[in-house]
Amino acid sequence: MDPSHFKVRTLQDHLDSAREQGRNEVRFESIMVVLEHRGIEVPFFVRQRIRYCMCPDLLRTWLIRALTATSAAEVVWNKPPPGKARTWRGDEER
Repeated sequence: MDPSHFKVRTLQDHLDSAREQGRNEVRFESIMVVLEHRGIEVPFFVRQRIRYCMCPDLLRTWLIRALTATSAAEVVWNKPPPGKARTWRGDEER
């Protein structure tokens, strides 16, 4: 296989990654704008959790929650299914 193919593929991978990081940054900013506009204080740990999240679906969920949440922590706190103990990620049984 032609080595230039790998260079093109690597460049494309980097461009795709940069685009996704840019989209995530916009999602982060959107969540922050909504919370700040609603007068909700955003603690450092919540801000960092949102900023470094790499899952677009989760960021979208958090943006929707930010519209009605009463606290910033409520935005990122996953609600566990019935019968499971509440954890930070909300997906582990205790």
